[in-house]
Amino acid sequence: MLSIIISSVFALRRISDVSSWLTLRDTIGDSTDPLLITLSDEFSSSDYDAECLVNGKQIEIAGNGQLLDAMNGGRLFNVMNGGLLVVGDLSVENGFSTSGGAMRASAASTLNINKIKFRNCSTRSQFYGGAVAIFENSTANIRESEFAMNGNFDVQNGGAIYAGENSTINLHNSFLANNRANGNGGAISVSEATVNIFDTTIVDNEVTYNGGAVASYLGVVLIHGSVLSNNKAASGDGGCLNAKLSTATILNCTLSNNEARYNGGAVYVFQTVIEMQESNFVSNTANDGGAISALTTPQLLLRDCNLTSNNVVQLGGAVYCNSGTVSLEGSLLEWNVGAEGGALYTSGSVVTIDPTTIVRDNTEPEIVPAHSKDTA
Repeated sequence: MLSIIISSVFALRRISDVSSWLTLRDTIGDSTDPLLITLSDEFSSSDYDAECLVNGKQIEIAGNGQLLDAMNGGRLFNVMNGGLLVVGDLSVENGFSTSGGAMRASAASTLNINKIKFRNCSTRSQFYGGAVAIFENSTANIRESEFAMNGNFDVQNGGAIYAGENSTINLHNSFLANNRANGNGGAISVSEATVNIFDTTIVDNEVTYNGGAVASYLGVVLIHGSVLSNNKAASGDGGCLNAKLSTATILNCTLSNNEARYNGGAVYVFQTVIEMQESNFVSNTANDGGAISALTTPQLLLRDCNLTSNNVVQLGGAVYCNSGTVSLEGSLLEWNVGAEGGALYTSGSVVTIDPTTIVRDNTEPEIVPAHSKDTA
């Protein structure tokens, strides 16, 4: 139950059957105590007029399956100055504001989001996080939630979710689809922040430039047990993931049918250490690096991965790398297509291919420059 998160630390005052937005906003604004608020079956947000401000307070909202509709008039919740908002079992629609169209957290605050459906939330032009944005050492813990059709090509970074300034996103068992942004991260963008993604599906998101699904700048990215498919970087790099000056780890994932205009149909990294294990890269497309493109990158590791049926116009049907070390361990590169290096194209890289890696049935020449498997 949601209340465990607060009630284990704070004595909650319980308020039931809140039936309107104004009552909800005023109840939170007037309280000096931690609250557990339950929305009534007749709840309506048709009287929405301004956001709820959670300023240094501890608030829990049990949504009871109700709809919060901001009617494109503003943001719903703004958490600041060490505040804690726990909210669940809701639908949230038509939030529209500056960064964080529906919810925002800043100044070491926490958002705990459980079983919420975010729809059609966005920001004003050039702001961040169509649905949720967090800043300044804040945390968003998101579980079993849906983000669909948030953002648009006016949103600069993070069509659905944005984190910056040493903040952290923990995303579990969720679904993100058809979110849009212009600059970076069709679904999620982080800058000098961390995103941890577990058991989540991220599909059909699009960005004009970089990172059709996820983008990171000076960040840390972990993606585990997830599916990332049909994402697109229409005029940039990284159909699924774009990571610059970051650290990235992909474990036990499937990345398929993603597309980038230039580099990295699934993954593009720049000056980023990246490790990928037990993952499948299938039918991704780009100009260079059908599955993966790594530029000026110190280390790229592929262990127990399958890279199959990826396609490029020019270099590296599966992988393109122009520097650093490239290590292939226990992996399969098969049926990939490229004008040069059907499987792998490297320039200035130190390449290690262990004896358990299989490279076969790619367009010839399969590996450029030619490279033999290293002995065990």
